[in-house]
Amino acid sequence: MADWSSLPSDIVNRVADRLLATNDLDYYMDLRAVCVNWRSATADPETSPFDPRFRPRRWVMLDELSATTKICGDDDGTRLFLNVATGRFLRKSLPLLRGGRYHFVTTTPGGSVVLADKEPPHAARVLNPFTGSLISFTAPVPREWSLAAAVVGSSADSFTLVLASDSARKVYWADLGSDAFLFQVKMRGRPSGLLPFEAGKCIGRKDGDGSVVPGADEVRFHDQVRSCQMENRVLAADAGGEDGEEVFIFTFKKSTHRIGLFKTNKAGGEENQLEQVTSIGNHALFVGDRCLLVDADKLPSVQPNCIYYQVDHPDDSLNDDIYVYDLNHHGRAAERIAASITFNPVFRYEDQAFSLVELLVSYTNNLPDYQLMWERIEGLELDAAFLESFGDFSIDDDDEFGDY
Repeated sequence: MADWSSLPSDIVNRVADRLLATNDLDYYMDLRAVCVNWRSATADPETSPFDPRFRPRRWVMLDELSATTKICGDDDGTRLFLNVATGRFLRKSLPLLRGGRYHFVTTTPGGSVVLADKEPPHAARVLNPFTGSLISFTAPVPREWSLAAAVVGSSADSFTLVLASDSARKVYWADLGSDAFLFQVKMRGRPSGLLPFEAGKCIGRKDGDGSVVPGADEVRFHDQVRSCQMENRVLAADAGGEDGEEVFIFTFKKSTHRIGLFKTNKAGGEENQLEQVTSIGNHALFVGDRCLLVDADKLPSVQPNCIYYQVDHPDDSLNDDIYVYDLNHHGRAAERIAASITFNPVFRYEDQAFSLVELLVSYTNNLPDYQLMWERIEGLELDAAFLESFGDFSIDDDDEFGDY
C-alpha cells in the first residue's frame, strides 16, 4: 500500500497549485493538514498573509445580511459562502464573529471579512475566513451605518483597506500604518457601486488635511465615465482577468432600462478609454452596491452572457423587482424574472426561501449594517412617553403584509 505522506514535493505542490487556481483555500488548508511532509512542502499562508495566492478572490458570504441583523438572535459565527467560479457552497464556522472581541463591519466581494475591535478606538481588522489570518490596522473604522469594502496590495507596505459609504458619499482608505482613514468626498452617485474602480485610485494621493486628491488623469477619466452615465447609475465590477487590472463599467437608466456595458483598465490615465462590451461569454454579471462576475456554467439557474439587477417595485416601496438583460439579444428589453420580493429580514417570513439568483441579487444590493452603530442605538434611553405613543400600533398580517 502506497504511503501518501511520501509523495514527492513537486507532486504535492502541483495539487496545491490546482487548488489555489480555483481559490479553494479551505481545500488547500486541508491538504497542508494531512501530514508533516505535505505541510513542509507547501507555502504557509500564516507566514504570508499578504500573498495574493492566499487572498479570497472568488467567494461571497451569502448570509451576511440576515446573520448580522439583531432580529435574527444570537450569532453562532457560522456563515454560508459560495465560490462563484466553481459553484461550491461552504458553511464555515468563524469563531471571531461570535461577538467576543470584534464587531462585524462588512465583507469584500472576494470573501475577506472586515471587523472592528470592540474596544475603542475600534481599529479595523481584515480576516481571511479560510486561512484564519487576521491583518490588523491602526486606524479606527469610520462610523458609518453601512460600508462596502475592497482590499488592494500584495505586501505589508502596500496592503490597503478601502471602504465606501453611500450615505456620506465618501471613499475611505487606510494602510497598515495609517492613524486614521483618509477620504475623498464623491459629489455624484453612490461610491459603493464603483469601488472596484475607485480602490486603486486612493493609494498615495493625499493632501495636508488627509483627504484624497485625484490626479489630473483620474479627473479626465472620471469625466469620461460620467459622460455615459445615462441618468441613474454607473457601477463597476472586476472583470475577472488574471492580473486583476480590468474592470467592467455598467451604466443603467432606470426609467427605460437602457443598459450599457464597457471595459477599461483600473489604472485610468490619459490614454485609457471605455471599450464597449457585447459579450461576457459563459459569465453572468450581478450589479448593485457591490458587483459580481460569476461562472454561469457552474451555478444552476444562472444564465450565461446575462446581466442581473434589481429595481424598486413601482407599486410597493418595501419590495423590489429583479430583471435580467441578455447580451445575446442586444437592443431587446430586459425581462422581469421576480416581482415584489423583499430581502429585508424585518419584513420577510423567517423561513422564506430564495433562489440562488435572488440570493446573489440580494448580496449585490444590500450592504450589512456596522454592528457598533446598532449597539449605540440599543444603548439609547428613550423617553417613556415616546414609547407609549406606539402602544396602539399593530400589524394585520392578513391585510397590509399579506403578500410577504
